[in-house]
Amino acid sequence: MEGLHLLKQLVQNKDYMIKIDLKDAYFSVPMSKQHRRFLMFTWGEELYQFTCLPFGLAPAPLLFTKLLKPVVSLLRRLGLRMIIYLDDIIVLNQTQEGILRDRDSVLWLLQNLGFVINWEKSVLQPSHTMEYLGFVINSLELKLSLPETKMNHLVQSCRDLIQQQVSSVRTIAKVIGKLTSSMQAVFPAPLHYRHLQRLQINGLLTGKSYETMASLDQNCRNDLQCWIDQISIWNGRAIIAPAPDLVITTDASMRGWGAVCQGVHTRGLWTPQAATSLHINALELKAAFCAVRAFIAKKTQLHVHLRMDNKTAITYILKMGGTRSPILLRIAQELWDYALQNQISLTAEYLLGESNHEADWESRHYQDPSDWKLNPHVFQTLNTQWGPLEIDLFANRLNTQMKSFVSWFPDPFATATDAFQIPWSDLKGYCFPPFSLICRCLAKVRKNMATIVMVTPAWPRQAWYPVLLEMSCRQPILLPPLKDLLTSPRQQVHPLAQQGSLQLAAWMVSGKPYLQKEFQNKLPSYLAPTPGAKALQPLTIVPGHSGVTGVLKDKLIHFAPLCPL
Repeated sequence: MEGLHLLKQLVQNKDYMIKIDLKDAYFSVPMSKQHRRFLMFTWGEELYQFTCLPFGLAPAPLLFTKLLKPVVSLLRRLGLRMIIYLDDIIVLNQTQEGILRDRDSVLWLLQNLGFVINWEKSVLQPSHTMEYLGFVINSLELKLSLPETKMNHLVQSCRDLIQQQVSSVRTIAKVIGKLTSSMQAVFPAPLHYRHLQRLQINGLLTGKSYETMASLDQNCRNDLQCWIDQISIWNGRAIIAPAPDLVITTDASMRGWGAVCQGVHTRGLWTPQAATSLHINALELKAAFCAVRAFIAKKTQLHVHLRMDNKTAITYILKMGGTRSPILLRIAQELWDYALQNQISLTAEYLLGESNHEADWESRHYQDPSDWKLNPHVFQTLNTQWGPLEIDLFANRLNTQMKSFVSWFPDPFATATDAFQIPWSDLKGYCFPPFSLICRCLAKVRKNMATIVMVTPAWPRQAWYPVLLEMSCRQPILLPPLKDLLTSPRQQVHPLAQQGSLQLAAWMVSGKPYLQKEFQNKLPSYLAPTPGAKALQPLTIVPGHSGVTGVLKDKLIHFAPLCPL
């Protein structure tokens, strides 16, 4: 049958509309005498039979719709854009002259065919807004919304239910029916009646009757309160979905997740707990959530289209949850809550597994040799001495030391992506970069005139070591040689740390010359050997021996201990 779902194919911006209502539509259809005996009923001691198509007969809507098909077909061949739902007809046209001409054509044909027009309910003056089938169509904004009276009635139903300690399953089902009927005009409607649906299902399973009494839990009450508080904000949904601003392809494995968007690849590992406790359907849904957060960052007002190879996850996204799995419902609600907070609309489509090879590869081949995390206790001690630090400049969601961090690839919880693309000048940053990027980090500190805390190996033979000495503005700290000084997201210990052959140091470096000079002026002088005298034994070949870091401009720099350990 036709209905409001056809609007997205028919309505155009700034359309004029009129509405025609047929009076006693079913009663205008006579029944043949030989079939009237099937439509008999008794009232008191009298026996009656319908001579026309009655209300309440199961096939009546389909029969009446088929009866009008030839009429609608003729009008559409004449170029009329229209929707007919039983006895309610709406006609659309781009011009006022055109809609008046179409109105007259429809009225003339219907009346000549014997139908009676309900002039009181019909709206024959062209308008850009029209109430049709319980919703208000606005062709200027291309939105569908609830009328004020219907919205108030829905809110009152929620208030009545939330005030009851226990309620019958029938009453709960009635409220759910009213909430679901608003879906076409209230975009996030399904997000806030799933707990009520689960309560209804459980009540029917246990009591086997709609008269079974059930008690509303806190989740149900929260959902009802959301409707009461937010319905006026939620009311109004776009008739035509906008074209996607971003198309993201995602996939998940038991090891991690991967995603691709506009040629940019990203990935991540699951926590050991998630990898062992969650079903692959839940991981696929989490992968979509991670991908959306990673690629959206701080953008708002977008339409994001997801392409996935898991039909269950797609269903939970499109339907904003479900009743079969509480875990999938929770993940779907988290995804949609994040999207709505950022004014993002989501759609999803199924992608065959063999067509999803890029995201699939990312989810299964997560290898990052620099993905190591400093022992949290060591970091906290360092943060106490030199902090408070506010942002981790080289991290991901599994190894970050702070809530705010910058990732190398797009990451669902990162503050930003690629530390070299953001200014460091005003950051209280912690920097534990891949060793190959130490030189680049020091250049960035100098260029931005920044002051950060940096962790590096104590390798005096490296080209960047003299630059560290030069840019230091505090006494460097030698980190303790713990076996678990560095660990991976899967709790693997760094082999060099485990062997005790990796010595790390923390430095506070600055690109501000006056801070460097203040520190250097506090250093003790280094007595170099005079010509011809026997050279002193080099103290900086093995860092930390005798607590010596190095020599800068005839000044001796010592390592300080990390206290308290």
